[in-house]
Amino acid sequence: LAYRNRGGVDSLVVTHSVDPDVGGPRSSALAWYEVRNPLGNPNDPTVSLRPFLNQNAVFDPGAASDRWMGSIAMNKFGAMLIGYSIANAGTGLKPSIAVAGRHIDDALNTLQTESIAVTGTGSQTVNGPNPLTRWGDYSTMQIDPADDETFWYTTQYLSADGAFNWHTRIVSYKFNTTTAIADGDFNTDSNWNNGKPTAAKSGIVPNGRTITVSTPSTAGDLNINAGGNLVMNANLNVAGVLTLGTKVDTGANTLALGCTASISGASATNYIIGNLKKDFCGVQPFTFPTGTTNGFSPVNTNVTVLATNPSSLTIKANQGNRAGMSPTQSLQRFWTLTETGDLTTNLTFNYLDPTDIAGTESTYSLFRFIGGAGTAVTPFTLNAGANTVSANGISTFSDWAAGSLLAPTASDVSVAGRVVSASGRGVANASITFTDSEGEVYTSMTNQTGRFFIDGLPLNETYVVTVAAKRFRFAPQVLTLSGDLSGVSFIAAP
Repeated sequence: LAYRNRGGVDSLVVTHSVDPDVGGPRSSALAWYEVRNPLGNPNDPTVSLRPFLNQNAVFDPGAASDRWMGSIAMNKFGAMLIGYSIANAGTGLKPSIAVAGRHIDDALNTLQTESIAVTGTGSQTVNGPNPLTRWGDYSTMQIDPADDETFWYTTQYLSADGAFNWHTRIVSYKFNTTTAIADGDFNTDSNWNNGKPTAAKSGIVPNGRTITVSTPSTAGDLNINAGGNLVMNANLNVAGVLTLGTKVDTGANTLALGCTASISGASATNYIIGNLKKDFCGVQPFTFPTGTTNGFSPVNTNVTVLATNPSSLTIKANQGNRAGMSPTQSLQRFWTLTETGDLTTNLTFNYLDPTDIAGTESTYSLFRFIGGAGTAVTPFTLNAGANTVSANGISTFSDWAAGSLLAPTASDVSVAGRVVSASGRGVANASITFTDSEGEVYTSMTNQTGRFFIDGLPLNETYVVTVAAKRFRFAPQVLTLSGDLSGVSFIAAP
């Protein structure tokens, strides 16, 4: 039972033997499991904090051969390898040593093709009244501490039929990896010792090397060592584990992480400057290690509802005062959040003390900006000791800032909300019309999840609001705007 902590992703991996044909002629197959959050509180009502079965399966390829005495381990990238004994009397395969593994971006609950490490040439014989009933007592899979990546496996085999004549074999394996050997383009094979990285091949950018992403690219795992340099002139997708030994500046581009991807090595000196995107295929926590040139300011998220699967969140930290916020009474940092799909998450923004603080920190409020207008978010929590500000149950994303808002002008008033059916589903492409007392008309359209935003509405004005959408009917509403409004709902008639 092996425990692994990969930058906050906690896993227990284990394998054991099971009967593949319920008392039939075959003896054994391998069941294997990955349990995540094993140290979580099982009584915690928050599902994401409980231990949960991330994946499991019975490995029995072709419903043939017997596999037993397995051992499993996970490396720093989240890749797993199982070693075991295998035999098949029907094909004449004597007890041998085999392995099967999975890369972090392989489909959940699957292992790759089995590989025979050592083909046995002997079987353990049964002698006299006291037959031998033990085999492979010390089968074990271990991770090499030198690189935290290479798997070493040891177990028993026989070179000839007999008793008490076993041998031990030690084998090692490493998933497909390539290392940059020359400065230059990410997608030029000759710049790598094993060809360019791909979704199934991991890449390492070592100390002293500069690799430039010139066209949209993908890597399995990507390890940027201390002293290595990744230049992003195009988008980059990492399907497995992104290991940071330095800062990465995405420029105007986006570094994207797949649903099963994770980040390790993030710290106050190793983080992402620019757009960092994470795909979510289930409810889960994830920390975005974002920052600016003057410091690390991560955002902790915990996705609690995933209405559209998958959905994604992109976060960028911005240095300086957000327009619309008081420059003398606000954080000198703000964050831009962009959603694709439909998710709800808890948010915690981390900021620097004293670099980011202007004015009296304890009086700060939390604001969400849509267009040019800032709306106070309530409830929220400010922890001046930890230098964090947080809010829960957030499903609308834009610019976020903390401090005091500048006094609004007539053009600053905005309305944000959602148009939904009688059953509560978002209505896409609905037209929302605001008509003031003098007949001036302002319009907006809903997005794919039914959300809308409109700004530039005159302050202290009364509006008749009408909604039009195919197959739905809405009753007009009257709104008087004395300030920004958010969370407005227009519900279709049953």
